[in-house]
Amino acid sequence: MKKSQLGLLLFLVLASAGLRAETGAAISGVYGELTVGVDPQNQSLSGYYQNGTGSNGSGGSQFSCLFYLVGKKQGAAYAIQTWFPGDGKKEVIAGELRFISAAGAEPASVQLKLKQEPGGCGMVDPDLASTEGSRLIQDAAGQWKSVRVVSAKRAHFFESPDAIAPRKTYVVQGDALRVWDQKPGWVQADFEGKNKGWVKETDLFPAMP
Repeated sequence: MKKSQLGLLLFLVLASAGLRAETGAAISGVYGELTVGVDPQNQSLSGYYQNGTGSNGSGGSQFSCLFYLVGKKQGAAYAIQTWFPGDGKKEVIAGELRFISAAGAEPASVQLKLKQEPGGCGMVDPDLASTEGSRLIQDAAGQWKSVRVVSAKRAHFFESPDAIAPRKTYVVQGDALRVWDQKPGWVQADFEGKNKGWVKETDLFPAMP
């Protein structure tokens, strides 16, 4: 085989590997600051991005980037809508989420790209609205089907939707829950892998903008 042919063959192999790396399976999981839930039955996803930088002097972040997202599969990526939970103006920013499979030493990840920066995100993750978007590495994979955000100041877990009294465990406003199942008025969820139980849907922000 000539040297030029060998070079061409190597280029095609590397290009093919790169293409495979760009077409990863959609998997629920924690990707850096983003928690994503994928429902394989209807090819939909939801998620919550929470990040901050700097100190406000009270133990919190000086600059915060928070938004909820939902999306539907379109081709190799998901067309998404993002908004801030509880925002009365309901400003919706469109974008794209692409799953990237592990390849060689590169771990699985997602590429998150928005058409514009949500409020506060410019100081935290300016790549979100860049041409390439922000690459977020997978920290953990899961099998939950969606993500919901707590709206109540305190939302208690119940053993079942029929339980009369709640458990002592609870979550607070702004916490992202990983949803495994759903019944009218209730979701079965956990918080960061702990306290799996049933939560009243009235204690959560709406799932759509």
